[in-house]
Amino acid sequence: MLKTQLLCKTEFRDNTGCVYCINGYYQRNRTCHKCPTGCSSCIDEKRCIDCFNNYFMIASEKHLCFPFDDLKHCLNKT
Repeated sequence: MLKTQLLCKTEFRDNTGCVYCINGYYQRNRTCHKCPTGCSSCIDEKRCIDCFNNYFMIASEKHLCFPFDDLKHCLNKT
């Protein structure tokens, strides 16, 4: 099995690439590419849609995910 196939959630019927990728990857030109660090789903290499657990997003920061450890002086991190 090719690495690309391992990253595909759904493949094209003719095995020419991915329709949908697994969490943490996005599809471009039928190939899965890794999302930015902390992104559980993304549009491309620069914009997250959702973050993994223990990460948060600030939309004004180019839609990137940051680790909770970056938060300082917070009583609750959710």
